[in-house]
Amino acid sequence: MSRASGHPRVELCVPVSVFAEIVSLCIQREEEGKFCIDDLYKLVDFWQGLDIVVLRPNRAVAVACYNLYMDETVRDSRLGPTDLVHLGYAMAYDLDYLITTDKTLRKYKVPPPFKLLVIHPQDIDDIFSQYNK
Repeated sequence: MSRASGHPRVELCVPVSVFAEIVSLCIQREEEGKFCIDDLYKLVDFWQGLDIVVLRPNRAVAVACYNLYMDETVRDSRLGPTDLVHLGYAMAYDLDYLITTDKTLRKYKVPPPFKLLVIHPQDIDDIFSQYNK
């Protein structure tokens, strides 16, 4: 994320739902003794140092999420509600890429007319090579 942040030809967008999921997971893991809340504070400090556009919920996001969940022609039963929300944000905001380590989400076939590509973080270098030409 550090490389993408501030790149002159890349806008790093993160849905508010991603932040919410991370905070929720951190709190859950702290309760299990697997995480320290101070690490969450460090993560928030890291995020604040990045040039991030926070994607906020709106009507288009709500419609995209609803359709991803209800429309059987685009629904993928392997995806959980949180995955569908992240995907809905990316589609509603007409993003070029959704970067995730989630294997199931990366296998999702994005319906036309959306140009969204769901990729692994390791593929970011390939994207940068396109922008550096």
